[in-house]
Amino acid sequence: MLDPSDSTHANGATNVVISSNRPSGYPGNGIYSLVVPVNITGAGSWEAGVGTVFCKNNTTVLGGYRVTGYVYFDGPAFPTYTVLALYTWAGTDDSSNYQLILMSQTGTSIEPKKWLPIDRTINSSLAADRLAMVLAPNGQPWTGTIYFDDIKVMGL
Repeated sequence: MLDPSDSTHANGATNVVISSNRPSGYPGNGIYSLVVPVNITGAGSWEAGVGTVFCKNNTTVLGGYRVTGYVYFDGPAFPTYTVLALYTWAGTDDSSNYQLILMSQTGTSIEPKKWLPIDRTINSSLAADRLAMVLAPNGQPWTGTIYFDDIKVMGL
């Protein structure tokens, strides 16, 4: 699942599996990781995203809720201005809330081969029943694997 307002790009996430095999040094408590092989070409697939529908059967205004967890990028270094973003939206609505989680730029970076914490408060007044995390390497190609672990929306 990607941001519903972006139907022009193919998803660079080529598969999604759940596995207990993950890179060493995991700092959390989870047993399984969501493993996402990625092939972003930069010429058709500009981003890679995975998402889910919340277990609740209705939409919720998520403003003030926190998203926590860990992410690991197994692949080459990212170009400047690569972002990992959080999207929330309602299944019947084509509007979405975009929120930056991590960004690669001068002085700060999304570091491959390292478990990175996610801890972001959602700032949105939109009701949503879906959430996605999307990697966008600034229009450049990137091939690797993303591991998501212990991702929680605190309060749901």
